[in-house]
Amino acid sequence: MADDTQFELNGRTFRTRPFHAREGSFIGFKVTGLVAPYLAGQPAGADASTAFMAALSTLPEADFLSLQDKCLRCVDEQLKAGWTAILHADGSFAVEGMEFDAGLVLSLTLEALMRNLSGFFGAGAPSSSPATPPDSSPPA
Repeated sequence: MADDTQFELNGRTFRTRPFHAREGSFIGFKVTGLVAPYLAGQPAGADASTAFMAALSTLPEADFLSLQDKCLRCVDEQLKAGWTAILHADGSFAVEGMEFDAGLVLSLTLEALMRNLSGFFGAGAPSSSPATPPDSSPPA
């Protein structure tokens, strides 16, 4: 039975784990400051994923990559062998081919960020939002 940490993207099953408390606190405060101007004037409970994408687009590359690494380190994929972290400790992808699927990696980044920070923004399940990029897998 799936719980609220599990979600599907492109027919694959993933789950998020929580940020470590101190790292999550820093990320929460940093992202809150970035996203707040984009959420101003929106009704309570509005989909925050578009605001997240707009705010993240303003980050310098090094800051974005650092945040993305933190997000992807808390994502696992359900494979035949069981749950597998999608990143190795050295930051390389543990799941073959993922390093060439920018759409999937961006979606996983947003899922991890939104799911871990949903208490800050009252966001719903981001995988059902229109901000999730479509399947970008190469044709078979």
